[in-house]
Amino acid sequence: MHFFKGIEPFQKWCYPSPTYRRWETSTQNVKYIKQSIEKFLIYRATSLFVIIFSTIFSVIEIITTIVYFSYTDNIAGFNFYEFLILISTFNIIGTIYNILCINSHENLSDKILAGQLDYDLIRPVDSQIINNFSEFEISSIISSIVPIITFFYAARKINYISIMGGIFFIIFVMLGAYFYYLLNQFFVNFSFWIERPGKLLGIPEELFEFAAKPRRIYPKIFQIIFAWIIPIISTTNVPVELLTGKIYYKNISFYCFIIIVFSLVVRFQWNLGVKRYTSTN
Repeated sequence: MHFFKGIEPFQKWCYPSPTYRRWETSTQNVKYIKQSIEKFLIYRATSLFVIIFSTIFSVIEIITTIVYFSYTDNIAGFNFYEFLILISTFNIIGTIYNILCINSHENLSDKILAGQLDYDLIRPVDSQIINNFSEFEISSIISSIVPIITFFYAARKINYISIMGGIFFIIFVMLGAYFYYLLNQFFVNFSFWIERPGKLLGIPEELFEFAAKPRRIYPKIFQIIFAWIIPIISTTNVPVELLTGKIYYKNISFYCFIIIVFSLVVRFQWNLGVKRYTSTN
């Protein structure tokens, strides 16, 4: 711990310029992108399987939706095209997280457990950010093609979508991906205290599956927990509600409030974990 305290004046002396730090970060990002592309090309067979199975699952979701709506015109307040937008939004948000963070989160847990964070903690960049965006999942970019095509197909069939609705949709899709990142980061942070956090790391993915359905399809108690306390359902429902004009301002404002609070909680948790890590090492 004294070593890391003693290194801070050295950091400030060596890297006094914010411009240098921005240059350092951008250089690292370019490096990470190159490494991710190289890894994608090296493990072509694995990447191909990921793309194929992701595409198959997306197609199965579409077929399942078609079957559902062959028996009804409305499911929990969503018509056929709105439901297609919902499941494509679910897949797009998941894909954004996978592209940016999934590999980094898997590596971060291993680095914490192996005691390999030392160098990252003394670099002139935020240690949490550099470890969250250090490797990109290139295959997920290709896997996103079917959900994106599905979204635009369904959106063109709906005549009541406004320009502002589209803008807010994009904003809240990014917020949804950010919340999903926070949820994963929250469980990854437990690696500072738990030696085998493997089962915990799978919880966010299981929770996110609830977001593939309309909020109203679930029981009231379930809605309270996963739309208000842990608003995982809101990550997809709120963007679709904004896009289709089904605006519930109470839901939106509280959802934004929870994201802010959860951001602070995850950051505080990370700082506590880093303190424990440095004192242990």
